[in-house]
Amino acid sequence: MDDHLAVREGLVWRLNREPDFIVCGEATSSEEALEKMPALQPAVAVIDITLPGRDGLYLIEQIKLHHPTCLMLAFSGRDEVVYAERTLAAGALGYVMKGETSAQLVHAIRQVATNEIALSKTMSNRILQRATTQKPNANLSVTGGLTNRELEVFRLMGKRKSRSAITKQLDISPKTLGVHLAHIRKKLNLTTACELCQLTSEIVEAEDAGHSHK
Repeated sequence: MDDHLAVREGLVWRLNREPDFIVCGEATSSEEALEKMPALQPAVAVIDITLPGRDGLYLIEQIKLHHPTCLMLAFSGRDEVVYAERTLAAGALGYVMKGETSAQLVHAIRQVATNEIALSKTMSNRILQRATTQKPNANLSVTGGLTNRELEVFRLMGKRKSRSAITKQLDISPKTLGVHLAHIRKKLNLTTACELCQLTSEIVEAEDAGHSHK
C-alpha cells in the first residue's frame, strides 16, 4: 500500500518478476486497503507508513486485528529509529527503508513470509543492544515517548494542519484532540501551544528533508 502511483507501479513490476511472488492487489490509503482485504486475502502486505488519511501504523493494527493470518512488512521513507519498533509493536514483522535496493526489499518479503523479523543490521543491533543493557526506549528520539495516535497528531501538526482538519482526518472529536495535545505537551515538556507548533514543524520538516534526499 503506497499513495504514490509511480512507486506502486515500480513495486508491482519488480515483485511480479519473482517466480514465487504474485501481486494480488494494491491500495492508495488505509481505508481502501481495509476495504479490499477480505477479497484479496494477501499472504504478505507491504505497507507504507505515510498514507493519506489514517497512517500505516493504524493500518497495520487493523490488519493484525481483523486479518491475523496476513503477515506485514513496512516499506517507508520515515526514519527507522522512530518507526521500526512502533511498526513491530503494531503487528508487522519488518521495516525496510525506501532507500534500500529492490533486492533487499525482496529478501525482506521472503523473510516475513516465513515469519522471520526483517530489519536492517543497524536497527537489529540497536534493539539487541538495548535489550541486553535494559535501557528504556523513550530516549530513541524526541517523539519516542508518544503513543502511535499522539505521533500521528504530532506529524499532522507539523504539516500545519488545522485542528478541524486533524479531527476530520483522524475521525475524532475536538475534545479528544485537545486531550492528545495536552498529553503531547506534557511528555515533551512544552508549556504552550506555540512551543508545540514550532517543535512539530521543525521535526517534520527535518524528516521530510531527509526523506527527499533518500
